[in-house]
Amino acid sequence: MKTHYGRNYLIKALLSLLASGKKYEEITILDLVRKAGVNRSTFYRHFRKVGDVSKAYFSDLMEEAIKRAGPHPMARAFYHCLAEVYFEHKEELVSSHVHPLENAVSNVYWDYLFNIEDPSYWLSFYAGGMNLVFLNWYHYEFRDDLNVFEKNIDEMIVHDYPIEIFQNRKKKPITEQRGM
Repeated sequence: MKTHYGRNYLIKALLSLLASGKKYEEITILDLVRKAGVNRSTFYRHFRKVGDVSKAYFSDLMEEAIKRAGPHPMARAFYHCLAEVYFEHKEELVSSHVHPLENAVSNVYWDYLFNIEDPSYWLSFYAGGMNLVFLNWYHYEFRDDLNVFEKNIDEMIVHDYPIEIFQNRKKKPITEQRGM
């Protein structure tokens, strides 16, 4: 259990350093372990590099959205859940200066949506488009409230489809890859 706490402390340390104005590219492992109050071995138990910490944060958000959406969600329901999770975390997302973390958002999104046996073109189209929509909302610091954003999601999804992809992933989510 303690290892889980160390992982969370490192994620919070990254968000705190970014919120304090430190540039993402300047954050070192030493900065993170000092801020988190853990040692380097705790860092390496969970992560290989600083970028893995931000990816783990967004993986946690994605896992929360998947959990809320239930075992066999339709696309519209899943995207609503993802919007709710992001909106609930908007203060820490905005204070972490969105630009450096956009790559982490995309990486996590693609890890979940494209690790399936047979991705179709329409799924790629929807997933790619929705990724850009979420990044735009995130980039502009959630200027639309949740209800407005969800209404826009509904207007974009012309054909709702089941998201069975979460049950058919080829590789495990990031949080399971390293035993997090």
